[in-house]
Amino acid sequence: RAIAEEMISDPRAEEAVAELHRQLLHIDSYRNIFKDPGRFPAFTDTTPASMQAEVQAFVGDIVWGGGGVHALYTAPYTFANDDLGPIYGVSVQGSALQRIDLDPGQRAGLLTLSGFLALEADSTTHNPIRRGVFVNRDVMCKSLPPPPDNVEPLPPPDGVRTTRELVDAHTGEGTCGEGCHSTLINPPGFAFEGYDALGKHRTTENGVAVDASGSWTIDDRTQVWTDAVGFAAVVADSVEAHRCYSQHLLEFLHGRAVAVQDDALLERQATISRSEDRAIRDLIVDLVTTRSFLHRSPVAPEVSR
Repeated sequence: RAIAEEMISDPRAEEAVAELHRQLLHIDSYRNIFKDPGRFPAFTDTTPASMQAEVQAFVGDIVWGGGGVHALYTAPYTFANDDLGPIYGVSVQGSALQRIDLDPGQRAGLLTLSGFLALEADSTTHNPIRRGVFVNRDVMCKSLPPPPDNVEPLPPPDGVRTTRELVDAHTGEGTCGEGCHSTLINPPGFAFEGYDALGKHRTTENGVAVDASGSWTIDDRTQVWTDAVGFAAVVADSVEAHRCYSQHLLEFLHGRAVAVQDDALLERQATISRSEDRAIRDLIVDLVTTRSFLHRSPVAPEVSR
């Protein structure tokens, strides 16, 4: 273990951890972010690159600053420049990223950073379905069935109903999408109704107060929240999220998908990650000193989608 702890301080370890999160958070896809400049004048040609740099700086600060999974999902700060300042409602001078403290009533960790919110949205409006799918698959490691072949697209915004109302009418209770959407996808997706397609915080849509409240089954219990900050706290305190993060680490480090024989290890890692608020760098050391890692066949690392 002493050797592993020495190796985790090597600059090459930083590169590997950055690559893990580049895959996990789909950071390469940030370059494709586009917003209608008529609706979002704060969006410029350089905004996507700034969002990429922001999330990489944030994750790096958490990991190498000794933070754990809890901090990853709840820390109320980020790294912003003059591209991102308007999104967060703060004044930042210059193109260099600067650490800024955010309003803890509006921002909490990775899922309230501009990059995630903008990536999982459309060019003209936010998209709770895409945001909900990401949380299910990448934050909680839940399996989702594929959408039916004959699914109808969401109706366009009508300027009267909120996006939540449109999505509910199209996929909620009493619709053909009820089984998957109303219980799995929509609840976490609606938690981010307080952010527009660029990731800017808002309190109204079409003159109506946004509703970011919800309930969802996590750790076999019904959890409730009133907004994204509350949802982030629920996620950060859940065994499922800690297990999922450890699963991503294991898959990346082993270069393979998890298997049944990994269950006991993942349960143990999830428990110590959550109950001890174990640092992410220590979770990595834990995994690379296991027998299954030390006696594995070498395979190119890749995070599963």
